[in-house]
Amino acid sequence: YNTEVKSLEELAEQGFSAIYVATGEAGSQFGLLDQETPYRVMGDTGCYEGGSLLGKSTIEALADGLNMATVIEAYLKTGNLTTPSDHRTTKVQVDPSKLSYHRGPALDGSGKFSVLEAKEEAERCVVCQCDSCKIYCDIVSYTGKWPIRIKDEVHATMQEGQADVKPIPAKRLINTCTHCGLCEEVCPSHIDMDSMLMEARKGLHKLNRMPWAFHDFWVRDMEFANGGWSSLVRTPKGTTKSKYAFFPGCQLGASEPRYVEETYRWLLEQEPDMALFLKCCGIPVKWSGDEERYQETIEQLTQDWEGLGKPDLVVACPTCMNQLSEYFPGAQVISLYEFMEERGGLPTIASANQDAWSVFDPCATTGKNGIRKAVREIAKKADVKLEPLPIQETHSACCSYGGHVSTANRDYADYVVDKRIKESDNPYITYCINCRDAFLGAGKKTLHILDLLFGDGGYGGHAPLATVTERRHHRVALKKQLLKEYWGEEMEEYKPEVAITVTMSDEVKAKLNRERILEEEIAAVIEFCERTGRKISLIERGTISGYRQIGYMTYWVEYQKVAEGFELVNAYCHRMKIELEAVWNGRKTDLDV
Repeated sequence: YNTEVKSLEELAEQGFSAIYVATGEAGSQFGLLDQETPYRVMGDTGCYEGGSLLGKSTIEALADGLNMATVIEAYLKTGNLTTPSDHRTTKVQVDPSKLSYHRGPALDGSGKFSVLEAKEEAERCVVCQCDSCKIYCDIVSYTGKWPIRIKDEVHATMQEGQADVKPIPAKRLINTCTHCGLCEEVCPSHIDMDSMLMEARKGLHKLNRMPWAFHDFWVRDMEFANGGWSSLVRTPKGTTKSKYAFFPGCQLGASEPRYVEETYRWLLEQEPDMALFLKCCGIPVKWSGDEERYQETIEQLTQDWEGLGKPDLVVACPTCMNQLSEYFPGAQVISLYEFMEERGGLPTIASANQDAWSVFDPCATTGKNGIRKAVREIAKKADVKLEPLPIQETHSACCSYGGHVSTANRDYADYVVDKRIKESDNPYITYCINCRDAFLGAGKKTLHILDLLFGDGGYGGHAPLATVTERRHHRVALKKQLLKEYWGEEMEEYKPEVAITVTMSDEVKAKLNRERILEEEIAAVIEFCERTGRKISLIERGTISGYRQIGYMTYWVEYQKVAEGFELVNAYCHRMKIELEAVWNGRKTDLDV
């Protein structure tokens, strides 16, 4: 200390492992600048120089010190001299509208700072970290976790442990993603959390760690949609092959069966050999991570498609469009709304009778400008005044339906819906029935584009949304009506497995719907309790309580007998399995009945 350095050789002889020469602008350079590179080795000592001595600015000189520390550390570990990286780039994309500058630079023109000026200049620093994912990706904004943190938690969850009890911290996080694909679209580095979390779902299923409750209802719903009571794959009467087939998707018929009927009737006027392909596209089992079952679903759909003569598909649901395009590469998958706009001759369109509406584009239509334009053209022909949504017009986010997040994380689903409907005070027009139902359920005035074509004029004044039980009944009624109208066939009446009458209040019915409990399941529990005597009388309430496990779920009911059957007072379900001896009130009982 306090000694003038005159020679690097002297320092090397004293045993220093590395020397960094940062003597400032026009400072001593000890001959290093006379060489091809500003560093050399003297014995075992690595010598470097940088900063303002090399003509760099103050900020660049400070950065040089950081870079040189890394280079010296590498030399000490490996003995290899390397050139420090001087590549200074950033992928931060700053949105100027979100930045504010309170005052100008503190510099007085000399380029030098006093202590006070340095503090003032530092206070002007704008925190310009890349936060596109936080702005646009719901899972990042909701959890407050950056992609690297999410990746680390997923990685820790997916590691195969030897212990029977292994922490799996991100099970719910993995199943919270709506798989809208927006994360990769808005990220400057194209970080694709969507695919990562989808692969994690597959991994959880393979490891037998996927919580069945996150997806069980939706997979069973898909099975019903593809089962004998709901599915219908036919060419028109008198034909064996079709050029086109209408694929409405499973949820449109469940929510608004009349729109499937009206649309198919119109399509037949355009193409008399238009086939009907009434099934689910398989997305529920894909979102569940069950690859084997997903492949089986695809194979069955492929057989159905080939049986229709490998027609081009006219599809109403944007998610179904993406699915079918993926595993029917030989078919042209056409949006219903593009088909309608191209053919013209649309039904008499009623006005939406509102000052201004905004089109909400489903997340599955990202990059599909054709379908977006067609929907807007249809709306304009209905004399609808359209105003763009500030974000959705460019980046389409999910309504909350995707990925089954409403069962995996109800609070997150509510958060997503709330974000979407607060983008504008205008009522929405959308062309995904799931979007419409999600927004209507949250109190947002919303139309499906088919409301403009086949609606009854009660825009925004819809009857209460169909419950999960009513959606099943709608599918059955839709198939029955279509068979009768187009093939002259009578379908037998749908008969639940348990034939007892159960009534309930609107409040209890709403609770069952919210918890996704089918009324048929409740009837099965009550019938079980009555038949086996496995029940408890709640004398002070005048009701009866009992439970039964159906599949994975245990259902509890509180009910009372009435003249016309039974009245349900309350019900709930949970994932607990109750292990009991097969004895009840001293009598042996078969628990599997």
